[in-house]
Amino acid sequence: MANPLQTLLDERMAEAENRGEMRGEIKGKREALLAILHTRFGTLPETLEQRIAMADADQLNALVGRAAIVTNLADL
Repeated sequence: MANPLQTLLDERMAEAENRGEMRGEIKGKREALLAILHTRFGTLPETLEQRIAMADADQLNALVGRAAIVTNLADL
């Protein structure tokens, strides 16, 4: 029979690992989006950089998709 304390610790460690992985994925999406936008448009407005910095995973996914097709930053 499993030790209840060890089971709880294992669960908490798994949750922490999942949160860390999610933060890493979001960071990678932000970096990729910024690289795409810098390549396509050069220097970005500070407000856009702040928007990207605050975006969650779903927002970043949408922005990455739009970044590939917009012709100007106002359409992003």
